[in-house]
Amino acid sequence: MRFGLVKFCIPIDLEVLSSTSNSGVDDRYGLVKELISRGHEVIIFTPLVRGTKNNPREERWLLGDEENIPKTLPFLKNIGYAPAELPVGDFKVDVLIVEAGVGNTMFSDPFAKTTQNDGIDASETGLIRRFARVVDAHKGPVIYLHNDPSLPFYFRQMAGRKYPWGHKRNGYTNPVKENRGEKWVRDSAWGTFDEMFQDKKSVVVTRCLPENFEYMVDVFNSDRCGYKEFQKHLSFEYIPPAYSYELCEGYQFKEKIKYPLFYSGGDRRRRKSFRKFYEDIGVPTYVSGKWTDEAKSGFEGINFLGWVETRKDLLDHINDSGCVVQIQPGDASKMGWWTARTMETSSCMSMCFIDNLIHSAKDLVFDSWFVLKDKEDAQKKIKSFLSLNFSERIKIINTQMDFCKTYFTWQRFVDSFIAICKKNMVDYEVVRNKKRGYEFYLNEDSSRNKLSDFGQNNPVYNIVTEDVIEEVPKKEIILSNSLWKDIPKELFAGFQEV
Repeated sequence: MRFGLVKFCIPIDLEVLSSTSNSGVDDRYGLVKELISRGHEVIIFTPLVRGTKNNPREERWLLGDEENIPKTLPFLKNIGYAPAELPVGDFKVDVLIVEAGVGNTMFSDPFAKTTQNDGIDASETGLIRRFARVVDAHKGPVIYLHNDPSLPFYFRQMAGRKYPWGHKRNGYTNPVKENRGEKWVRDSAWGTFDEMFQDKKSVVVTRCLPENFEYMVDVFNSDRCGYKEFQKHLSFEYIPPAYSYELCEGYQFKEKIKYPLFYSGGDRRRRKSFRKFYEDIGVPTYVSGKWTDEAKSGFEGINFLGWVETRKDLLDHINDSGCVVQIQPGDASKMGWWTARTMETSSCMSMCFIDNLIHSAKDLVFDSWFVLKDKEDAQKKIKSFLSLNFSERIKIINTQMDFCKTYFTWQRFVDSFIAICKKNMVDYEVVRNKKRGYEFYLNEDSSRNKLSDFGQNNPVYNIVTEDVIEEVPKKEIILSNSLWKDIPKELFAGFQEV
């Protein structure tokens, strides 16, 4: 398959270790690398971080500067880079992948054409409008990757305001005085409904556990997001996190620990959990990340290290630590929103404990002993673990790392991801036979199925249900709950009944 990738609002990068951003570069790296390793094509439609002669970054590499490509990014040579194109014609893709991001109208598109002869005026030169044009041009499945609970997608801001993009009263497209009243920001959209939803199936891939989807939709129905408002135009799928373990190759266990208890990140609505598991635990505690003086003043005995410049700096800190406690904001914990911190920590030769308020936290560690109930439990277990001798700690951390490498891999993630993509493509049929079980085959005559024929939550597939050879006549039926019950679940990881 051919995949397109576009980021909402901001430029992106792919080189994890030297990245100075927190814009999902590790997830992007893992997904793109695994897709390309399987023979799929990937075209990036968002401008990448621009490099310089002394600091060559992704854009220079993709534009032919292969001499400086890092050993961790050999697959860059196989990526299509089309920051000034749309997914049509030679750049048409089967599936468009959208990464959620921070909504900000200040990011400009360095490849935007601004002359009237090119048909794009100055109001169209932001990366938000670049994103809208890419989504609008694609006719087919759009997969929204919602990997961070603090970065939901802005469906209402893009498509649900009183004045859509291009309306004479929209304060962004027509910034005259009368359009800049008290409510203009709330009433003016960054896009249109047709750009976002016409002739496409929109799927949000999330880390919220499926049994908590209803709660998630309520949480992310805030002013700009509108998940509940647009629920009838969306479907939701769950895939647990994955990690690129090769990023931590070379790290060794350290007998002398520099940071007995370590936390990385800002407070970001986590102060209550942070206080419970990091303050007064009885061991030296160290924190990296952006904390205001006001936030730091509320905690005693915490060593604040400040902001780390790159992801490599962060991994170095984790490698210097004895253990980490994974915490989440309250709403994300209730959703069971898992991050890759457990995998990252064990790969850096440190141990990760889990807050028991994170739904299904016990499934993130090989033993529920590492799930912490309260401060007293944290004090007892963290001290106990750090008091173990060097060889005992190594054995435990290796066991956790083996557990993570078994269940949280990009191979498993992409298995589910491809299944979700194919489930939402009208050009694929499911074939069942004795020799190969269930497999997908591309229809020879895909033109007979049109997106306009599809009702919400009522997709149509060409499915052969008999246990016979591949040459049986094709039968067109409605995909139903009863049919899915006959399909082995393990062969359709990531699928939801419809």
